Amino acid sequence: MTGKLYTSMCNDDDGDVWALLGSFAAVTASNTTAALSVSSGMLRYVRWKIEHSNMTLISFEILGVAW
Repeated sequence: MTGKLYTSMCNDDDGDVWALLGSFAAVTASNTTAALSVSSGMLRYVRWKIEHSNMTLISFEILGVAW
């Protein structure tokens, strides 16, 4: 599994307006965690994309603070 975070000023499905904030290291084993910290470059909207293959269950959590 690989996770990526994207950011944009427009809440639009057009992929051209979303900039990559960062990506998690690939997780290939069970009971494994990955963390990503972003402290700058974030715009108004954030979205995530999880890519996986050959897995039966994936669980993830996104925590954040806005001010």
